[in-house]
Amino acid sequence: MGMIDDVTVIPYLLYKNHGCDVVIVEAKGEYYRTKTCVEGIKMEFLENGSEEEKLHYIEEHVDRIDCLLLRGCCSSNFRVSQRYKQLNPSGRLYIELDTNSAWVDRNLWDMEVFDSFMSCCDVIATSSRTL
Repeated sequence: MGMIDDVTVIPYLLYKNHGCDVVIVEAKGEYYRTKTCVEGIKMEFLENGSEEEKLHYIEEHVDRIDCLLLRGCCSSNFRVSQRYKQLNPSGRLYIELDTNSAWVDRNLWDMEVFDSFMSCCDVIATSSRTL
């Protein structure tokens, strides 16, 4: 098996250890090693990965999404997380911060929309003890 980045580890372990049906959704053209190095994980590709396209995907597939893993506390994930929780209140939302200190300084920590986003999250994870 090749290298796996941090956002792939959790889906892979859910598949390997718990038999979950895992689908990773990415924009076409994104560089993603999962397809070639992680057996058992399915890939689906959005045309451009826009926020509207993500919302449409959630609305179309919400009945198949028990756990939604999003990468980053970026504003493009705010509406996606709220829509997912609206359509599937019992679904789990896992936010993988994947941050660094420069990114943290640019975040919207003190805005109400950020608080609303974080309140949708069931699991908030980062790979750095400091962050």
